[in-house]
Parts: sequence; C-alpha cells; structure tokens
Amino acid sequence: MLSAKGGALALENIYYDFNKSNIRSDAAAILDRLIAQLRQHPAATVLLVAHTDARGNDAYNLRLSEQRVRSAKRYLTDRGVAASRVVTGFRGKRELSNQCGDGVPCPEEQHQLNKRIT
Repeated sequence: MLSAKGGALALENIYYDFNKSNIRSDAAAILDRLIAQLRQHPAATVLLVAHTDARGNDAYNLRLSEQRVRSAKRYLTDRGVAASRVVTGFRGKRELSNQCGDGVPCPEEQHQLNKRIT
C-alpha cells in the first residue's frame, strides 16, 4: 500500500530472490504503482531502504543490499522519476524482520521476508 506521510511516499515491501538484486515482476508492479503516486504528488520523495537475510557475512550483505537499492532506484529513474526524489539506504542484515539471524535454522519463506526494500 502506498501512502503519503509528511511529504514522503511509503510503499509496500518489495522482495528479492536469494543472492540477487534484479527487480522481479512482483516488485516491478509495486514500483510502477509508486511511479504513478510520484506523478500525482510531484513534491513528494520516497525513501528506499534495502535489507538482506542473515546468510553470508556482514560485508557481503551490505554490498548486496546496496545493489538492491540501486536497482530499485534505477528502475524508477529509468522511468522518469528524478533521482533527487529517491532517497536510499542499505542495512544488509542489521535489521531483520524476524528471528532468522546468523546460525538460526529457518525455512526459506522466513528468509524471504528479510530480502526486501522497505
């Protein structure tokens, strides 16, 4: 769900496949809705913060989350959104959405929840 909050637009989470930073079709649909919202609210900005699951080391996951947020920003800017309207951040595995931290056995469905942009 997209919503305007204090001049910034929020979007529903977009998800990534394991060890990937490309935009999936489900993420593209969310980003396309975001683009429509940005066109309706020309003064609004959006904050994209990328995350990873806990598998892999800290440095790797930070790089992967940076690649993910860059791919999302590129998707937006390639479709006419000014880069200045897209603020980005990347957290790697520092802000997991569940208990699936280092060494914790979790099913893939639980890991998937951490491979996201919020």
